[in-house]
Amino acid sequence: MFSVKVTDEAGELIGGLAACTWGGLCGIELMWVREGDRKDGWGSRILHAAEAPRLSYAAMTA
Repeated sequence: MFSVKVTDEAGELIGGLAACTWGGLCGIELMWVREGDRKDGWGSRILHAAEAPRLSYAAMTA
């Protein structure tokens, strides 16, 4: 299980996700983006942040 968290300059939570990995797959359990920030691309950035380490690991084990 792992998580990704994004905060603003004041330390307030913008969004994040909780996910798990198993057998080379990544399953997102929960993803949340603060309502006022939903059109600013945070969902995509959070997903990319969650994928990046797993893609690096997949490339190393291929």
